[in-house]
Amino acid sequence: MSEEQSNALCDRHVSDRNYYAICRFILSPYAKYKDQSGGLLHGTPADIDSVFGISELVESCTKPTQPHQRFDAAAQLIKALSQLVDSKQVTAAAKH
Repeated sequence: MSEEQSNALCDRHVSDRNYYAICRFILSPYAKYKDQSGGLLHGTPADIDSVFGISELVESCTKPTQPHQRFDAAAQLIKALSQLVDSKQVTAAAKH
């Protein structure tokens, strides 16, 4: 693969490799940074996880078992995190 082809593959807005890298190396419990393990979403509280299914979506994005599952999981994860942020903003605003 030429450098131009490689850059085109990774620079696309929607790329399986880009989703994989984000899910695996930033969000998932498999992510490691220096001596610490666990990505940004590795310790999702159980009550939130039961409502939004964050852990399952991260796992599906990181280790898909079917074609296009990573794309679907990533889209659902984006939607779930957006809903979670929106619900937390509403809750915070109601307390003031």
